[in-house]
Amino acid sequence: KMRNGSPRALIIGDGIGVLSVLFKSLFPNGKVVLVDLGKTLMFQAHHVHRAFPDADHRLATDGGDLSGADFVYCPTEDLESLRSLRFDVAANNNSMQEMTQFSIQRYFDFMRDQLEPDNLFICCNREKKEMVGGEVAEFAKYPWQNDDRILIDERCKFQKFYFTVKSGVLPPLQ
Repeated sequence: KMRNGSPRALIIGDGIGVLSVLFKSLFPNGKVVLVDLGKTLMFQAHHVHRAFPDADHRLATDGGDLSGADFVYCPTEDLESLRSLRFDVAANNNSMQEMTQFSIQRYFDFMRDQLEPDNLFICCNREKKEMVGGEVAEFAKYPWQNDDRILIDERCKFQKFYFTVKSGVLPPLQ
């Protein structure tokens, strides 16, 4: 269910904000909440604001009613400030693979509390990634539950390439 064309989306770790902009472009009446690390979040806010300069942009920590905002920006450490909001869809693209198991669990717990019953969670991350400190993030070990319904389970076709400053698009990751 998409709430009469006004879905509410929680986007976790959106890089420069492309997914949030695409979502708002597809659902002009939709609401988007972006959660990320502080510096990255400000980068997202800059780019999303450039794409939607006339939209209502708010910082979650400013308080007040956030339900009417088109875009809400929330630093990850202030995730709890979003408890007054409900979401129809949540998405994570290539950032849970950078998180500790504790952080992943925290997001899953939050989503299980704040997502509407008939929700959608788009989770696109590597199957396994070893981080600098040695901790390993494994997609199969995320806190999935037996009653979670999987609609698509395959390698993401658009993750074959990635960008660098030096050379633009590089060949597929191995």
